[in-house]
Amino acid sequence: MTTRDAIITLLLNQPELIGVVVVFACKAITVCFPPPRPDSFFGRIWPLIEKGALDIGWAVNRFRAGMTAIPVLRADADAAKQTLRAADIPIVKTPAAARALAADKAG
Repeated sequence: MTTRDAIITLLLNQPELIGVVVVFACKAITVCFPPPRPDSFFGRIWPLIEKGALDIGWAVNRFRAGMTAIPVLRADADAAKQTLRAADIPIVKTPAAARALAADKAG
């Protein structure tokens, strides 16, 4: 029996390992590679890789290509939003919204 056959047999006998392998592989990708540009092919599939790595909620890497995160105290959040709006700086919540905004500014 070859190594490949042994791995396939192991995965077929213990199907929960497939989920473990998917999560592990996706997490390895998100740790080893920086997020790609949002307008690239990998930028479009990067959210799927993040979800596969279980990067959800607080576990999401805060570094996102094309976006910044400015942490402020919760008590100062409204004042920070007002300051950004007064400076005509849009507040976007998702990478998709950032891509759409960048496309509008470019085109």
